[in-house]
Amino acid sequence: PSVLPSVPAEGGAAASSSAATGRETAIEPSVSAAAAQAASASEQKEGLAAPMNLRLRGSFANVRAQPQRLRESRQAPEPIIGQAGAEPAVVDLENEAEPSTKRRRTDSCPDVTLLDGSTAVEALELPKGPQLGLFGIPRLSCVMPPQQTLRISAGRAAACAGIHPFTDVGDLFLELVYQDLPDLLLRDAEVAGVEVVSPVAERARLLAKSGESETLEALVQSAEAALWIETVRHSQKEAALVVAAAEQAGRLTPEESLELRETLQKEMNVGFGERHEDSAIRVYEHRIGHPVFGQQRRVSLAMPSEGPAKALSVAFPEPRKDPLPDEIPAEVAAGQARPGEDTDAYFRITGFIDGLVNLPRGFEVPADAREPSAPERPQEEETVVVEVKHRMGAIREPPNIYDVVQLCAYCRAFGLSSGHLVQCLREELPGQQAGRLAITRLDFSEGAPDRRGWDEHVLPALYLMAAAVYAVRGDEGARLRLLAASTPADRVALVGEFCPHLAK
Repeated sequence: PSVLPSVPAEGGAAASSSAATGRETAIEPSVSAAAAQAASASEQKEGLAAPMNLRLRGSFANVRAQPQRLRESRQAPEPIIGQAGAEPAVVDLENEAEPSTKRRRTDSCPDVTLLDGSTAVEALELPKGPQLGLFGIPRLSCVMPPQQTLRISAGRAAACAGIHPFTDVGDLFLELVYQDLPDLLLRDAEVAGVEVVSPVAERARLLAKSGESETLEALVQSAEAALWIETVRHSQKEAALVVAAAEQAGRLTPEESLELRETLQKEMNVGFGERHEDSAIRVYEHRIGHPVFGQQRRVSLAMPSEGPAKALSVAFPEPRKDPLPDEIPAEVAAGQARPGEDTDAYFRITGFIDGLVNLPRGFEVPADAREPSAPERPQEEETVVVEVKHRMGAIREPPNIYDVVQLCAYCRAFGLSSGHLVQCLREELPGQQAGRLAITRLDFSEGAPDRRGWDEHVLPALYLMAAAVYAVRGDEGARLRLLAASTPADRVALVGEFCPHLAK
C-alpha cells in the first residue's frame, strides 16, 4: 500500500520531500536550468510565449517580456522622444505622413534630429500611451502591482508542492511572483540595484565571449537534428569540453562557464525531445493498436478562492462513465468548472496534453506491437490520457513522482481515472523505430493511492503556494529581499520563510 505524505492544513505548512503518491524516486544530480527550460517549453505550448523573456542575472527564472495584458494596453509602439535613455528621433520629413493632431514646440519639447543631422523646430506630434523603459516594456506608473491571476502548469505542480527533487525553489518562486509582470520586475530591480537581462542576449554574449560560437552552435544543431540519443550525448560532451577550454583560457569565468554549459545542454535536450514527440506517439499507437486523438488539447482549470475542499467539490468534472468523443467540446477540453458554478479563478492549473486514447476497460498494455482487430463483441471503453516523456539517460521505473503528479492533474481536469505514461529512450536498436518505449498505466480512480496523494497533498500545497505568491507580490519589501538575495542558497532560504512547505 502507498504511504501518503503528511497533508498540510489549508493555512499551515506541509513538510514532505517524498513522493506525493508514496512512490520512491532516485535522486539525480540537480540541473538548475531544467525548471526554466521546462517552463519555457510549457509556455510556448500554451501559445503564450513572448518574443523575449527576462531574467535576473544569475537566475534561471524567466519572465515574459510582453504578456498579453501589456500587448493589449500598449498604444504607442515607439519610445517617447526625450525619454530617459531614448535616442533623438530621426524623421524623414518628405515621407512622414501628416499627423492628425499636432502640438506646438515648447521649451519642454525636445529637438527633432533630421536625416541630415540638423535640428528642426517644426511642430511635433508626441505619441500617446505609456512611456517605455528597458526592453521596450512600459514603465509601471501605479504604486500597487497590477492584478494577474497566477497560472501553475501541471508540469510544475510537483515543484510547487515541494516534492520535485531537482527544482531550485528560489528560481521557481521568483518566476511565479513576477509571472506576466515584467514592468514590476524592472521597477523593483532598479530599486534593489540588481540587473535584469534577456536570456537570448545573455546566451549570445557568452557564446561570443567564449570565442567558440560557431563550434558550439554547430553542436547544438547536430543534437537537435539527431535521430538517436547517442548523437545528443556526444554533442553535449563535446560542448562541455569546448566551454571548459574557454574557461581555462580565461575567456569565461567559472560562473559564466557553468551557465553556458547548462544552457546548451538543456537546449539540446528540449530540442531533441520536441523533434521526436510525434514519432513516439506513432510507435505508442502501433504498440497498443488504438489511435491517439486530442493531441495538444489545452487545459486551463480555474481554482476557487475558498480553498482545496471547495475545489474538489466544484472545480473538477465528475468521473466520466463514457469515453470522450474524438471531437472534444471546448468546455470539456478546457476542463472548465461545471455549468452554473463560479468560474472566477484564485489561480489556474494549466497545460497541454500529449493525447487521449479510448481503450477497453481493463486493457492490459502489450509488451510488443499488436495488430488492431475488431473485438468479437462490443466492449465498454474508457478514455486514457497519454503523456510522453523523452528520457536522456534511462527509463524510470517506478516513474518520477513529478511525472505522476502532472499526469494526475490532466486526468482530474478531464474527469478521467487513468493515464499512460510513455517513456521513450531513443537508443539505436535493431528493428526499433523509436528505441526503447515503456508504457506505465497509472490509476487515478477515486480512492486510489495516487489520486489521494494528489487531492490530499498536492492540491492543498498549490493553494499554499498561490497564497504566498500573492502575499509577496503585495509586499514591496519582501519582493526587494527576494531580488537582492546575495546567493541562490539565500534566496531558497528566504522562500522557505515565505512558503514554509518549500523550506529545505
